[in-house]
Amino acid sequence: MSSAGLEDFQRLILENEAPEHPEEVVLQRYTRDGRVVEMPTDPAEQETILRWLADKFESGRRYSESAVEAIIYRFYPQSSGVSNLLVENGLLQRDGQIYWRPEGGLSDGGN
Repeated sequence: MSSAGLEDFQRLILENEAPEHPEEVVLQRYTRDGRVVEMPTDPAEQETILRWLADKFESGRRYSESAVEAIIYRFYPQSSGVSNLLVENGLLQRDGQIYWRPEGGLSDGGN
């Protein structure tokens, strides 16, 4: 294959790559032994990790702020600010220092 043909082939592959990150690949990349080892900076990858963390909370159950932090810490020791990210992404809701996971799916975000 000529150099120009190879470049065309590479460009075609890059143009047809899916922009989304499959959940399993993201989890394999950022978790080890059931714990998050690094928080992704890519928004789509970060959302996958946040959804995974949100799954650690029971829908409808109320949690104190300290309980939320303890649960997050169990799966991600560098947990500072993660509860806010969960709320901002609509994966948890908050009223003062009480948190809960929305029943029946995800909320629209905010707090």
